[in-house]
Amino acid sequence: AGVLREVAPDGTVSTVVSNFSVGGGFFPYVSTDIQFHDGAVYTSLSNGTLARIVVATGTVSALHQFTGFNVESGMDVIGDTLYVTDGLGPANQLWKYDLSTGTAALVAGNLPGSAYGVEAGPNGSLYFAANVAGFYSVDLNTGTVNQVSSAASGVGNFAVDPAGEYLYA
Repeated sequence: AGVLREVAPDGTVSTVVSNFSVGGGFFPYVSTDIQFHDGAVYTSLSNGTLARIVVATGTVSALHQFTGFNVESGMDVIGDTLYVTDGLGPANQLWKYDLSTGTAALVAGNLPGSAYGVEAGPNGSLYFAANVAGFYSVDLNTGTVNQVSSAASGVGNFAVDPAGEYLYA
């Protein structure tokens, strides 16, 4: 369980790894957001495991274990820092994980429930969607969370323009 596939420009599909379940728990391989960075795919599994899959070899590594995470977590990478929410977990937190040093730190602990769909914005900001509760921004320097819109967020798929003026959902 937990299959990662690669689709080539010519449409050829190959399997990078057929089982990236690196932890225990109920369906630990369930991931809803993945990010590619520096030759690897990163995902937060439903049991809170942050996993790295090296695309060239299919090697899977558990990098960190977050507490209170569940399915529907969202993530994005800015520079060498990965940001991840707990999704449908009870923690209601945004964490950062330094891909260079392997250290994790809490950014914000006051997110609305069901925070997912993370997108980087300009000037040290990050955006996320919250199920039924709209869209939010987080100042990555202070951890301040602000509601941007109460518009329905659907399943958290959205985009932010490079200037950070518009959010598209």
